[in-house]
Amino acid sequence: TVVNVKFAFNLSAICRLQSHEWSFCSPQPGDLMIGRASQLWASSTCGLDGPESYCIVGYLEEEQKCFFCDSRLPYDRHGNQNSHRIDNIITTYEHDRKKQWWQSENGVHQVSIRLDLETVFQFSHMILTFKSFRPVAMLVERSKDFGQTWKVFRYFSDDCSLHFPSVPIDSAHSVDDVICDSRYSGSEPSTNGEVVLKALDPIFEIQNPYSPSVQDLITLTNIRVNFTHLFTLGDTLLSRRRRDPQNKYYYALYNMVVQGSCFCNGHAHRCVPIDGGHAHQGMVHGRCVCHHNTAGENCERCMDFHHDTPWRPGGEHAANICRRCQCHGLSNSCHFDAARFEATGGVSGGVCDDCGHQRAGPQCERCRPFFYKDPLRDMNDPHACIPCECSAEGSRSSECDVLSGQCVCKENVEGRRCDRCKPGFFNMRREDPDGCQGEVLLLFYTYFHTKNLYSCFWGLGNSQVSCSPCDCDVGGAVSSGCSPEDGQCHCLPNMIGRRCSDPAPGYFLPSLELFLYEAELALSSIPLDPGHSLQIIPGQTILDQPDTWTGWGLVRVAEGAGLRFTVDNIPSSMEYHLVIHYKTECQPNVIGRCCDACAPLTFGFGPDGCKCTKHHHHFFLNLHIFAVNNKCEELKLVDVCCCCFQRATVTCRGQCRPSVMRSQVSVTVVLTSLVNAVITVEQVSGGFRSVDGATVTVCQTTVTSRLESVAAAG
Repeated sequence: TVVNVKFAFNLSAICRLQSHEWSFCSPQPGDLMIGRASQLWASSTCGLDGPESYCIVGYLEEEQKCFFCDSRLPYDRHGNQNSHRIDNIITTYEHDRKKQWWQSENGVHQVSIRLDLETVFQFSHMILTFKSFRPVAMLVERSKDFGQTWKVFRYFSDDCSLHFPSVPIDSAHSVDDVICDSRYSGSEPSTNGEVVLKALDPIFEIQNPYSPSVQDLITLTNIRVNFTHLFTLGDTLLSRRRRDPQNKYYYALYNMVVQGSCFCNGHAHRCVPIDGGHAHQGMVHGRCVCHHNTAGENCERCMDFHHDTPWRPGGEHAANICRRCQCHGLSNSCHFDAARFEATGGVSGGVCDDCGHQRAGPQCERCRPFFYKDPLRDMNDPHACIPCECSAEGSRSSECDVLSGQCVCKENVEGRRCDRCKPGFFNMRREDPDGCQGEVLLLFYTYFHTKNLYSCFWGLGNSQVSCSPCDCDVGGAVSSGCSPEDGQCHCLPNMIGRRCSDPAPGYFLPSLELFLYEAELALSSIPLDPGHSLQIIPGQTILDQPDTWTGWGLVRVAEGAGLRFTVDNIPSSMEYHLVIHYKTECQPNVIGRCCDACAPLTFGFGPDGCKCTKHHHHFFLNLHIFAVNNKCEELKLVDVCCCCFQRATVTCRGQCRPSVMRSQVSVTVVLTSLVNAVITVEQVSGGFRSVDGATVTVCQTTVTSRLESVAAAG
């Protein structure tokens, strides 16, 4: 009894939650006959071709003993109560239920009733309730392949040794033994007698209802009841066609109940119609609404992309749940691999299909052959795998190490790509099994070893370039060495060119003054008028001369005065240098950072500056230039005096006059770090200093002299 209760409990509609996952499900059972009248068949039915007479066994003289069966039309309790078609045995729970039944033709021993289901169902038990005597012999069969093959559930007979001599009688030794049961075939009662069949005999304890042997017993697509011998009272030989005795013996059933549920392998608690139609009231439908990441009509497989664990029937553990494959977003499909599952100790069996972005591996976790991981990118980056690019001349194959990118080099070749000869070897060729030759170059290498010929020069044996220096850009190359064949330096990322001196397309090289702060904007308002401690001096562009100022121009800073800069846009935090660009104002024709030298073509350095020498110059100056205390005019082919000023050289008529300018300065602050700061600088003797104590680099003076101009910048 306990076992029977336990089995009934397992078939009830429950889903148990464990660790936030549904761990066990079973749908509600019901009568599989309901709603399937069109799928129910009988090999013999009375009155299908017209009215047929039949009689009952009775002992009262006044009792009516013979009737007519007319099954040409369906049963109707108001107009056709004599119809006894097979669909009458489906339970309806009407109050006059006993007025309708199925009945076979008179005197036919071999009669079958068959129920065809649309998919696999789970069978619990069957009950037949007879209006007539129960059969002397019968058997029940099941099919799991839609009627292609059949297996016997059980034989029934009051004399098993006579009717089924080769079948064991009554006692079974295991749950799947096929026996002959004599309990349901006696003459009593003459009506309302039952035949009961249970899929699993309750005398056996069922440890695992989803074991293959148990599933074979309780799952089916068809069930068939075969009546093989009618019960008679011995008053006639049915082989002789005598009318009266023959009319008394036939099979008649009030109802037939086939109890079961949709078969969901423990992964669903609800089912819906297979064809997607409307649900019939009281009908047990066949398509499972699956849980546990399973799919199929019977939840018989893992749903797509959930094959990291093998499919198992539902149970009490989370291990019975299909688990999603781990493909890192690089594949949309996977499959289960039993060998991998065993090799990982049951941790993972999913293998991703067709990994994208040059990936491979069961979980797309590594680069595929001929690619390796970019050391500057995370593996989750879709562009993390880059080509090996092994040199065809120096490598043994096109594959490389998937982590380091190191190609397999020939004997006399080295480098990640196997693209250069080892020291002492030369002339790399694809046809050479060792990659490079070594005898001649070895002599040169030995002789010039102290001069680092191999690492800093290239082109040995090339008549055009001879042994040329590598000249690799110190900022763009990994080292000072280059390829001995073509001089190609080993570039840092995003740098190109033989010397690695050019940015790659889509990149740029920031200047030193990438973050620049103009002196004119250091304070909210700096006047243009003279006489103030701070004064803006607008910049003047000189013909054929590069500007030595930025922004609006320059700011004159009197001694003791200062500027305050606010710095709030540096992108990253690090150590920085503070660079101040400024220009000093010297006496006429005086140059130098400290105003301590005469300009070219001048002489006589003194308190009033330097004097000019006279020259005959033939040139055209078509630009009017403002100079303090000097009036310059457009001059053509004249004898002139060369007056040299700080920003330009102009040719003036008459004697040069001293400049009234004393201290014109351009202050620009450049920082290379994330810092929100206020920096104050003030003029001191010989330059500027930071009031805040920051390091200030004062640029050295560069003097460029030409016949018509002198420019000084610091």
